[in-house]
Amino acid sequence: MAEPTNAQKNPLLLQEILLIIKPMLSHQDILSCHRVCRIWNQVFFPSFLWESFRIQAPSIVKILGGRYPKPNAIQRNAGHIRKLVCQDIRIIQYLIPECCRLEELDIHGIGYQVPTLLRQNAQFLKKVSLSISIDHRSMKGILRALAECIHVEQCELRLALVPNDQLAAVDDEDDEDMDEVSIMQEFYQAVRDILHLRISCGISKPPVPVLGPEASSFSGSTTNTFSMAVNPYTSPNFIPQLPKLQSLYLNEGKMSFMDQVRLLQHCQLELVNLTWKFVSRNDPSIQLVDTLHFQFLRLTTLCMERSVLKDRDMAMILMAMPSLERLRLQETQIGMLSMAVIVGHAPPPILGYGVLPTSSQDPASQGLRRRLVELDIRDCPAVESRDILKVLQTCWKLKVLKAPRIAALDIAQQSHFWVCLGLEELHVGITDVYRLGSFDGQRRILHQIGQLTMLQTLSIRTNLSMRNDYWGQRSSLYFTMDTGLDELRNLKELKAFAVEHMCHNAEMKELRWVKENWAKYQLREVRGMRRPRVVTASQWDQMKAYTDKEIPHVTFEDERPKEARGRITQDDV
Repeated sequence: MAEPTNAQKNPLLLQEILLIIKPMLSHQDILSCHRVCRIWNQVFFPSFLWESFRIQAPSIVKILGGRYPKPNAIQRNAGHIRKLVCQDIRIIQYLIPECCRLEELDIHGIGYQVPTLLRQNAQFLKKVSLSISIDHRSMKGILRALAECIHVEQCELRLALVPNDQLAAVDDEDDEDMDEVSIMQEFYQAVRDILHLRISCGISKPPVPVLGPEASSFSGSTTNTFSMAVNPYTSPNFIPQLPKLQSLYLNEGKMSFMDQVRLLQHCQLELVNLTWKFVSRNDPSIQLVDTLHFQFLRLTTLCMERSVLKDRDMAMILMAMPSLERLRLQETQIGMLSMAVIVGHAPPPILGYGVLPTSSQDPASQGLRRRLVELDIRDCPAVESRDILKVLQTCWKLKVLKAPRIAALDIAQQSHFWVCLGLEELHVGITDVYRLGSFDGQRRILHQIGQLTMLQTLSIRTNLSMRNDYWGQRSSLYFTMDTGLDELRNLKELKAFAVEHMCHNAEMKELRWVKENWAKYQLREVRGMRRPRVVTASQWDQMKAYTDKEIPHVTFEDERPKEARGRITQDDV
């Protein structure tokens, strides 16, 4: 028997080893894998130890007869593994006896022996992510095992519940019939100190009420751990208390509105990110004055997209968040009161609330304008053009603004400059361009946008919905040298200039100007852009050829019928 080499006597410690075998291989590939496996098992595996082990081999392991890698190679390194990412659940049977110091665990597949592995590493696990198919009994076992992992900070469960008879093997340690709600209460009591938690369940019999997104909304990749979808089993009188939770994902589900508010009360002290969706219109919103007497002192990100809370309720919520920096209120009912809080003006007394409470450290006269970094108020019908202009004139830290619409005349006639000079992303609609009367108004609009020198993404849309060429062109901004395109020459950081429903009237000189002035420019998407009447079909083809060569990401959409493209029509004369 050959003596062990020096590398085998003193193995090197690798930070991570990643093994990926594609499931669809040819016969020659399989033979090559056999040779590689023999070399790796004889030379590579004995020469190294690894702290992180990731294997993605859903089917080829069976073809190779378990030779990749050998069980003894896995067992030899099991005591050193700190991070395990595994998509083949059969590997776990080699790890359970020896693997006892895991800090991160990511399992995809069937929940076979997962509770045992969790208990084996309960004192060291800090991050757990499970995407597995289990039955009700195994789910109880996993939750009880997780409750013993006292140091876990991030937990993400994507569970697909299946009938018991569809799983070949399950742990037999939880044979007794247990009450699901009591299991969840035991679980939440054990993870009171958790920071990030997400639980989601698929379809089961009987149906499992879920407060978060359904499992079908998740892909196989890692999802955002800064979220929480509360218990798949819920009781009307059971509100989990998670005082150290930093991120909460909450939608309506089976929990009443007031129970959701009570849940927020329990985690208000440390909460940093809150996603609160689909608040029901039928709930007595007037009770917010009695329940929202607390403040989210550390909350920096609030997402309430598609919420149907009234404007007065939304204003009340915003006043209870003195550290808010990112606000996403797409498709909501916000209006005058909420916008007054955002721009720093004290709102008038609200019926049923009286005067809104304010923080002594951040009075209503300052509001969010000194902190706001991101604001998304798209598709909010009650938000007016002048409300958006006030945001641009007061929120000087703003970096991302997604707004519904601004009247062109309001921009052209305003006397105040926009103070958010650090704005990096602007999505806005500019309407009623025809009211400007001349191209001087368009030049003033482009001049105002040109002051935002840090812009990386600029998305502008107009109400060019009429097929009539005369009114269509009058309702659209013109991006030509004559109408002030040169006012945008300072946008050196611009990468994406997306336009929608535009009659741009650009010619070759405008394209050359773009090439010379916007070095980082990449136009992602153009929709509804009409070919200008002054450009013939041959000139249009020349412009397209130029952009394909010099600005490959730029595309033009010709709205003429397909049979009319590529030749001169009556419109070209």
